[in-house]
Amino acid sequence: VSTQSTGDQNVTLWMKQEVEFPEPKMLMYCTMVTKKRYNTPLDWAKGTLLRHMYSAKKGKDELTALAELSELWIRLYPDANEWAFSINAYSDRTVISKLIDHAFQLLNELDYEQEEGYFNITIRDRIMNDLKETDDSISTVMWKAFRGMLFENFLSNTDKTAALEQVTQQQVKEFKEELLEDVSMDCISFGNVNEERTLNFTEQITKGLGAGRVNGESRRGELIENPLMLPAGEWILRQRSPNPRELNGGIRVMYFLGEATGGYGGEADTPYMVRALGTILSNMMSQGCFNYLRTIKKLGYSAGCGLGSESTLAVFRFYAEGARLDAGPEVMGEEISTLVESEYQRILNLTSSPQGQAVIEEAKKTAIRSLEEKPNSFSNSMWNIYSAFASNPVDFERPDKMVRAIKKITPQLLLSFYEEKFMGDKRIKLSVEGYGSKHTMPEGDSATAVAIENPSDFRGALLFDLETM
Repeated sequence: VSTQSTGDQNVTLWMKQEVEFPEPKMLMYCTMVTKKRYNTPLDWAKGTLLRHMYSAKKGKDELTALAELSELWIRLYPDANEWAFSINAYSDRTVISKLIDHAFQLLNELDYEQEEGYFNITIRDRIMNDLKETDDSISTVMWKAFRGMLFENFLSNTDKTAALEQVTQQQVKEFKEELLEDVSMDCISFGNVNEERTLNFTEQITKGLGAGRVNGESRRGELIENPLMLPAGEWILRQRSPNPRELNGGIRVMYFLGEATGGYGGEADTPYMVRALGTILSNMMSQGCFNYLRTIKKLGYSAGCGLGSESTLAVFRFYAEGARLDAGPEVMGEEISTLVESEYQRILNLTSSPQGQAVIEEAKKTAIRSLEEKPNSFSNSMWNIYSAFASNPVDFERPDKMVRAIKKITPQLLLSFYEEKFMGDKRIKLSVEGYGSKHTMPEGDSATAVAIENPSDFRGALLFDLETM
């Protein structure tokens, strides 16, 4: 890992030359983060129009088409807040160098004075039609409700459509120039390409952005938006599908576990302990979740549980979807609560006998084997490197740290974690229930959870309370 100076510009660059798989391929991926944050609906519209204008220009380009037929994928993704440039190709120095310059040439040749009717038909209306045709299945309804509840910068399709109608081509042009005034740049290079060639490609990309525009240390961390941290307790948000033909109902239940990279309990200083504990629970519970919710209780066509993430937070999710009128979202939630209780009793029993502790040890060994498994192809190796780069913060040692954390997990630590995160007074549980047209949607608080009637008002009041504490 090194910070490389290319003329008057600084780039944070990670490089690894592949030696195990002698394929003449390379991956190079760069992210360019703007100095200013652009989070309004109009910012989204300008960035989206710019990206689609560039994509339309590239789609008509003969050189790009011929390159992609030869598996030379050189791509530029302009957008608000973060641009990306990727090379996934056979490592032919001359051809790649030519295509890098060509990608920026296409960007600089964008036409911002197109006849308005033509521009609307080919660019603006296509985006707006996609927004109108957005999937309104029950799973999407629940996803939108969840994102809108927890993330401040979540935009509805109504917000996006209204913004798209306002933005002019000239505003898109001005926005593009403003975005590139000052960016930070992080790159990763992996494959059968040496350091010298990597540095040459990096310098080419900085020149394509423009002299003096790449400045300062990485800003990738500034793009992280963590979800709203709810107070301890149980919360429930209900939504009705706008589609009268949607017969399915569903539920998403999420338990907040904490910062994925953080420690826990007696291992508070052990990196990734929260994620490690969540991984073991997921390995031990996922099959049982499926069997109980789908096979035994027959709640629907889709059901299960497992470890997930929301930005830098680790979460544990339960879900179910189905059309049974006698097993709507409310019943699904009750069965998930029953399952959480029964899993607690199972883990409690496992920790109290040598045979049970052996089951926990086997779950740990399974997780460690998965983490220590070596890639069996260039593509797998490339994906592992890219995943580490895409994480925030960048951490190429995450698998090793996870293994060390898992080895430190004791049965008692696992039980203590489950008690606190799933059962105790400190637990944070959010349920999002989605109701189809035939399901009866209750009102008010449930027997155990506080109902969130208006997510915007709830968010505003909670943020106000936090600011005045």
